[in-house]
Amino acid sequence: MRRFFAAFAGVAGLLVSLSPAAAPAAGLTNREILMHCSGCDMAGMDLHGQNLSGIRFEGTNLRGANMQGANLRDAIFEGTNLDNTDLRRADLRNARFEGTSLRGTHFDGAQLDGAVFEGVDLSDGVLNGLSDGAARSMLNRCEGCNLSNVSLAGHDLHGVRLEGANMRSIDLHGANLDGAQLEGVNLDGAQLQGTNFSNAELLGSNFRNGDARNASFQNAVVCSDDTTTINDHGARSVIVGKTDCVGLAGTNLQGANFRGARHCIWLGNGTVPRCKPATAQMLQEYGHANLSGAVGL
Repeated sequence: MRRFFAAFAGVAGLLVSLSPAAAPAAGLTNREILMHCSGCDMAGMDLHGQNLSGIRFEGTNLRGANMQGANLRDAIFEGTNLDNTDLRRADLRNARFEGTSLRGTHFDGAQLDGAVFEGVDLSDGVLNGLSDGAARSMLNRCEGCNLSNVSLAGHDLHGVRLEGANMRSIDLHGANLDGAQLEGVNLDGAQLQGTNFSNAELLGSNFRNGDARNASFQNAVVCSDDTTTINDHGARSVIVGKTDCVGLAGTNLQGANFRGARHCIWLGNGTVPRCKPATAQMLQEYGHANLSGAVGL
């Protein structure tokens, strides 16, 4: 183990000594070294402007690294520590971040088209200062992400996919989440005044103890039924079970608009869901909603 650390210290020194335009030392480029470096400690390393496209960073510590303006297109960050890393103006198109820590990471001006974030922590200022387009790119497929206590007030986030995300105490007042996929999201204690959830899918989500005054739930899927599919010697049948609605206990729904809100059942095999209007009784009985002052039901 001691020999490994000594060897890595030499590699780290080699990387630090190279500038993007420098000649390769000992016949190796930074890219070649990084391609074979799994679980390495590169905290604080200067990699700005370098071509690192397609490289897989697995279990790597890049905390506080300077990757400003680097080409990281198609790169994979898996189980990587990117806390306080500088990724400003980096090319992150189609990059993939899985189980990666991004607390305090800077993405200002980065190209994020096609980037995928899964199970990452975005709770510590990561989204601050980003344009609506950049924020949408980061959240477009951000399943299981941590967004607790984040402020995205007023942002246009239509169509984002945040299934299973932790959004506890998030500030989304005045934000546009039209058509968003929000199944299984935790929005406990969220600020949702005037938020637009029109056409969103909210199945299994927790909206408890929030402030959703004047929010719009028009045409949103707010209730569904459990289904069980049985295949018996080629004969397929679907059993429809208990109704489940978005949890709204303790949430202020004064002025919230539920016109066209839907109760849908998915019968599997890629079939179009079977939907009907959600009712006040459903939301009260299964979502524990206080609909005093709400409209459209």
